[in-house]
Amino acid sequence: MARVEPEAFEDQELIRVFMAGTLRDALRAEEVLTERGVNYVVEVEPYGRTLLGSPRNGAAFYVADGQAQYCGAQLVDAGLGRGVLIE
Repeated sequence: MARVEPEAFEDQELIRVFMAGTLRDALRAEEVLTERGVNYVVEVEPYGRTLLGSPRNGAAFYVADGQAQYCGAQLVDAGLGRGVLIE
């Protein structure tokens, strides 16, 4: 399983579980979720601002509601706890 389009979850609620502020974190999150057999959606979303006030974007990772807790725990175990958005 791997990255899919949002339409793959048309009958399920999606939960945002992770926000990657760097390409390195986004690639690692993709690796972790893919290795664990999780289907996920990635969307570019505003993440904050730079020191000069320019908008900064990050990669938001969404999974099916029933997998949110599992995915959050797996991402924390992989050292990505800073970007995990669920408890």
